[in-house]
Amino acid sequence: MDANTRVTNSSVTITDYSRAKLALGGNYYNKYTVINLDGGAELVLPKGTVMGLITDAGANAGKMTPFDSTATNGSQVPVAVCNSDRTLAASAQASVSMIIDGEVDESLLIFANSPTDGLDITIDTVGTPRNLLMANSAGIKPVYVTDSTFHDN
Repeated sequence: MDANTRVTNSSVTITDYSRAKLALGGNYYNKYTVINLDGGAELVLPKGTVMGLITDAGANAGKMTPFDSTATNGSQVPVAVCNSDRTLAASAQASVSMIIDGEVDESLLIFANSPTDGLDITIDTVGTPRNLLMANSAGIKPVYVTDSTFHDN
């Protein structure tokens, strides 16, 4: 569970818990090297960040970086979803677990460098980041989730 703690005054602490799960079922994972291409700033990767695979020839080929719809190095094609919160220092690299297949909660996906978040546009529009993720990953399927639907019906 993700937790967010707030201190309202010196004697009261409130912790909010999220029961939302990113990986919903039938998921497969793989570790990839993630690289921070922003040489001067720290890269914060929240769980759910949609990632692109660098396919250009060179030292960074085969590494992951956050999806960027305007990139030309291959990362403009979404292929995986970051499975944990990570922070990379400027120009750093790290091995990070990625979801490469299965159902994920659509509301928890983060399209960090997209002109839209990938979800606010018509779902049936071909070429949206959401549809590109389904088409180019090994089988990631973003699904709409309603809490307790199974038990409420």
